[in-house]
Amino acid sequence: MTQWTSQQLQAIEAQGSNLLVAASAGSGKTAVLVQRILHTVINQKVDIDRLLVVTFTQAAAAEMRERINIAFMELMGKGENDPHLRKQLLLLNHAQISTIHSFCNEVVRNYFHLIDIDPGYRIADQTEAGLIKMEVLEELIEKQYEQSDPGFLNLVESFSSSRDDTPFKDLVLQVYDFIQSQPEPLHWLREKIDMFAGDADQINQSIWATEVSQLILQQLRAAQEMADAAKVKSSLPQGSKRYLDTLEIDLEQIGELIRILEDQGLDSFYNYLTGLAAPRMKPAEKDADPTLCEEIKELRKEARDIVKQIRSELLPRHPRELIKEIKQMQPVMLAL
Repeated sequence: MTQWTSQQLQAIEAQGSNLLVAASAGSGKTAVLVQRILHTVINQKVDIDRLLVVTFTQAAAAEMRERINIAFMELMGKGENDPHLRKQLLLLNHAQISTIHSFCNEVVRNYFHLIDIDPGYRIADQTEAGLIKMEVLEELIEKQYEQSDPGFLNLVESFSSSRDDTPFKDLVLQVYDFIQSQPEPLHWLREKIDMFAGDADQINQSIWATEVSQLILQQLRAAQEMADAAKVKSSLPQGSKRYLDTLEIDLEQIGELIRILEDQGLDSFYNYLTGLAAPRMKPAEKDADPTLCEEIKELRKEARDIVKQIRSELLPRHPRELIKEIKQMQPVMLAL
């Protein structure tokens, strides 16, 4: 008999609410799902053809159906002669255990008359789907050109070349394909557009500032770990004690950057960041281990490079200037 963990038992027996189970490959997700189906069918007397079980591939669906069939047969072999169980064996061939695409296709075929679709339809292949997508995009862009909306025209100008608007079309398709991985694509897009709203006088209240601050904090903590590791190595008997003062200053500067960002926000953080100067490190003692000293210097360089990268890539200009530029992009993003 399979020995389930407490978490697996929760996944098998939980009822009355939505349930998300996340686990790594090979951790027994399929076995748990099969057991959950058996628990529902046998304990709650639910017919197997009343359940919808969807998988990513046809092979996985076939495996799932086979596992359920084996489980039913094993129960029968143990003397379980329940009429309900015998009924499930008969219903299993009609159970909805398939890919999501197959299930949706079945729904459309059975109820085409309710959605006004020709029952002789077929599913387009990837090439056809791409051509249809381009045709719809061309029609949509043509309508937008006719309406001459300033936001749309600004969008096209921002992302097109001097010759044609092909780069713009490619961008639209890339964004469309990307957001399909989101549970609610349009809602996700609206949330991202809100990030372009903000007032330069209220920097720390903007969504952009919150997101950037979190990213900077992550990078600073990584730099802090590297600088601390360099200090630990310098303190070793084979390390260089001459490095310690410089590394201590590095740690103080990084710690102060973190404190200012958390307590005072991006405005004060930027002012402190632009005034930072990296101290020079003294040469190591002659008896210090050269290999260890190189490791220390490399760790320090990586830590200092993170701080430089924050300055050059995340905050190349004052946050007030950046947020003004971002706000100017909001109509363009809204049109997109």
